[in-house]
Amino acid sequence: MLIFNLDELHAELEKLPHRLRAVFLAWVCERMLPSYTSFSKRYGLDQVILRDALDRAWEWLGAPSDDIDFSILAKRCEDLAPETEDYNDPLVSAALDAAVAIGALLRYLKRFENGNLSDGLTLIRDSIDMHVQELEGMDSLDSDLEGRIASHPLMQKELNVEKEDISYLKRIRGEEVNILEIKGRWYDLKIGCLGDLKA
Repeated sequence: MLIFNLDELHAELEKLPHRLRAVFLAWVCERMLPSYTSFSKRYGLDQVILRDALDRAWEWLGAPSDDIDFSILAKRCEDLAPETEDYNDPLVSAALDAAVAIGALLRYLKRFENGNLSDGLTLIRDSIDMHVQELEGMDSLDSDLEGRIASHPLMQKELNVEKEDISYLKRIRGEEVNILEIKGRWYDLKIGCLGDLKA
């Protein structure tokens, strides 16, 4: 069974150039975005800004330039994060996490700071954790709660995906990166890290 370990994940990502670390985080965001999309459809919220922001990130990864103000774009995304107190909906935390993770990706592209990378990587784990507890009706006082969450198929699937993604990125050599091919690995998903969500 795979276990989420942020330090080990960072150690693996440290072996990659910053651009490929950003690709890894962009993939994470792609898998989180369907949660926000499902949530936003329920409440008539904007579904375009986060998708556009991720597209801008992919655009920059394909051809880095100074034309994109990532700070402004990140703030727009983070401003879309729903307040958990305002919604009685099990998807609200995952929607918030998706918006904040995309903001973290954009901030990472601005400065390549590991704190932003860590934020995004932790948020996908948090989203799955909360969703699994809700889905399975888990008791927060259960002494084996963390073990049950860690062994759940959704968590194991995500951890396996991350392991495979790192292996894939390690095989890429040199500066000639086909960003369209890389992007297509997890781009514009209908079903993300939380499985099939009914909008």
